[in-house]
Amino acid sequence: MLRFRDLVWFYVVAIFVIRLVPVAAAAGPSVVGWWALALACFFLPLGLTVIDLSAREPGEGGLYLWVRRAFGETHGFLAAWFYWTSTVIYLPSVLMFAAAQVAGLLPGRGSGPVDPPVLGAIALALLGVITLVNLRGVRGAARITAVSVGASLVTVLGLVVLAVVVAMRTGSATAFTLASMRPQVDGLDGLLFLSTLAYMFAGLESGSLLGDEVRDARRTIPRAVLVAGIVITLLYVATSVAMLVIVPGSSLSGLEGFTDVVRTGAASVGGPHLAAAATTLVSVLLAVMAVGTLSVWLGAAARLPFVVGLDRYLPPRFGAIHPRWQTPHVAILAMAVPAAVLVVLSVAGGPVEQVYRLLVALEIVTFLFPFLYIFGALVALRHEPADASHRRVPGGRTGALVVGGVGLLVTAGSLILAMLPGDEVADPRSFYLTVVGSLALNLTIGTVLLRRGRRRRATALAPDLA
Repeated sequence: MLRFRDLVWFYVVAIFVIRLVPVAAAAGPSVVGWWALALACFFLPLGLTVIDLSAREPGEGGLYLWVRRAFGETHGFLAAWFYWTSTVIYLPSVLMFAAAQVAGLLPGRGSGPVDPPVLGAIALALLGVITLVNLRGVRGAARITAVSVGASLVTVLGLVVLAVVVAMRTGSATAFTLASMRPQVDGLDGLLFLSTLAYMFAGLESGSLLGDEVRDARRTIPRAVLVAGIVITLLYVATSVAMLVIVPGSSLSGLEGFTDVVRTGAASVGGPHLAAAATTLVSVLLAVMAVGTLSVWLGAAARLPFVVGLDRYLPPRFGAIHPRWQTPHVAILAMAVPAAVLVVLSVAGGPVEQVYRLLVALEIVTFLFPFLYIFGALVALRHEPADASHRRVPGGRTGALVVGGVGLLVTAGSLILAMLPGDEVADPRSFYLTVVGSLALNLTIGTVLLRRGRRRRATALAPDLA
């Protein structure tokens, strides 16, 4: 069973993704104000919503139970389906990032890029180990999570110390003033940036997927959400500010930005030898953090096909429990196997690689759909009476309407913006057709599975009704 501390660490690892911070920090000192805006408009509403809904339905499956209770079986299944498929698409990107960090530590490797087959082999090996750990139970996965949290804290603390030393020696690369830290709302670009930060704050709903495996879930989940929310916000802000002290936002790049910042800061403090040592240490820490992220999302999202399998909307074997380890082994493998296939496709090259990259681009759109259901469930269930142990949104029914409404607006806006082609898209029409077509295909597959599940469920229940 997961305790309070385990769940706090779980949330931190699931939500705090340090490799994406350079994308946010590239906005310069205004990122501080943007973090505050994303916190107020998405993170806090999501946290309050999760606290309320998890108190109503604290069992295994989280959002599936919430949406099913609010809108019925069909919408509960579709919310779970989109969440599950988006996570399957997300896992390979985490795997490839972790594999790149590990490959950089291999002895005898030159300075050139790593061969894709090598990256793929490392990624599959990491996936195999993490899958086995999750198959053996949540306690082993919790240990990986704890180590990953330790790596996160060491990384951020080390970066902050490095930034302080750099500021004392050469001055800050970025000037921070009250005016410069305000969000710079520049039309569509500003709104798009807010949606990106909201996406980076998503994940508080993930712990509730493990409801039956959390000790006293009705009490533990709300407390863990509050504490983890504070920790995650501090980590994001501290990392962003420290990076901007070392280098200006205009010099940050997305993929290698964090490693570049550490290398630059260490070189200015201690020369090339310190820079090389710091880069190696950072690669180790980033790999550990990525492995932790992989573990929590693989283990948590697997509970959705497990619970849906118990309800027979997926084949009953998805709801099977391993006789020795007492884990939903089929559901966990249903996460790991598609992720492994996507890893292979990503290193295959040619047209298949383009298909995979498109799937990754669509992950954010697919991931946002269930949040419409989550915030909508809070609004729909606000009239239900609450018992004494139910922690409701402050303000009662009116508060739930405001919190759910703000969450719905931000999610809907982010969803629309995510479907807009960026400047780098040469053919916007093809982009629209591909995005809409892919979403329609995912919805169609989910609908077909739902219809088959209904027939399967009706057949299974027929003897009881007779």
